[in-house]
Amino acid sequence: MKKHLIALAVAGAVAAPAMAQNVSVSGVFDSAVSSIDKGTSNVTSTKGNVVGTTQLNFKASEDLGGGLKAAFALTQELSAETGARTDIATNAAATYGGSGNNVDAGSFQEASLALSGAFGEVKLGHTTLASRDAGGVGRFGGNFGRLSSTIRTNGDKVDNAVQYTSPKVNGLTIAYGYANAAAQVAAATTPVDTGLFVKYEAGKFTAALGQSVRDVGLPADNKETVIGAQYDLGMARIGVVRGQDNGVNASTTSTALAKLTGTTYQVAAPLAGGMTLIGAMSSYKNTDSTVDAKGYGIMLQKALSKRTTVYGYVDSLKNKGTVAISASTATGVAGQTTGTSGVGILHTF
Repeated sequence: MKKHLIALAVAGAVAAPAMAQNVSVSGVFDSAVSSIDKGTSNVTSTKGNVVGTTQLNFKASEDLGGGLKAAFALTQELSAETGARTDIATNAAATYGGSGNNVDAGSFQEASLALSGAFGEVKLGHTTLASRDAGGVGRFGGNFGRLSSTIRTNGDKVDNAVQYTSPKVNGLTIAYGYANAAAQVAAATTPVDTGLFVKYEAGKFTAALGQSVRDVGLPADNKETVIGAQYDLGMARIGVVRGQDNGVNASTTSTALAKLTGTTYQVAAPLAGGMTLIGAMSSYKNTDSTVDAKGYGIMLQKALSKRTTVYGYVDSLKNKGTVAISASTATGVAGQTTGTSGVGILHTF
């Protein structure tokens, strides 16, 4: 009898780590009713992803024992207006940033497997390189007030990725990712993306640096560098994000174009009754002055619960240059001032 009890105890001890599995379904829904001023015409319609990105997430994790943990993630972004699968960061071939995302239009935003422990984390699959995360440090309005996507295309939703993230040591975290490890030819449609991310946290201060490089086998590579910093003053949080695209067209040729620089400033002030006031200012300019844009945004958020927030916002963007830039929720038109105002709801589950 005792032998049977001992055998059962040993079997239970061995099986316990494998049984410690957690599976979750979560998501975000964001939609607003907005009045959109296109500079020459006005339209009122629903508009998604003003603050958060509407998406559905499936995640599973397992405690492997010995401090090791395995995690799987599958994420799909959706259009709040139509319910269709989408990717709000997708960019077609453009003057800056080259060919945009090197993924199929219908693919998941993330399909990855990660192994973590005292050594840090190793992630494999289809994911976003951590270098993109620098753009979120110093930005408090979610999608509202973020850098224009023309400066944040590289390393976004890349295929065949492997990424290592170090454990936090004295407030410092470092990550390096590599994607699409395939033989490259000139003007390849599937580029090699690499991303470096460094983040430092010290009390109320946080700073981050991210650099992404896109190589399509041409003499020059497209590089994007983003620096973000924020500080909590108690009565408000202040932040700044600055990004630069080196101006090399990485889609079909290595043509040297004008360097593009964008800067956004944000402040988030908590108010009574669960409300938060967010202010944002942005500016964009390139070295040959074909891009010259400035904008602002103001948003008032009210938390109805831990998961549901309502908001009202207004923003404006003035493009003085001949090449238009779009930022935050305002769509740019060359030589025009455009703007958006609306009310919306953000729900997480």
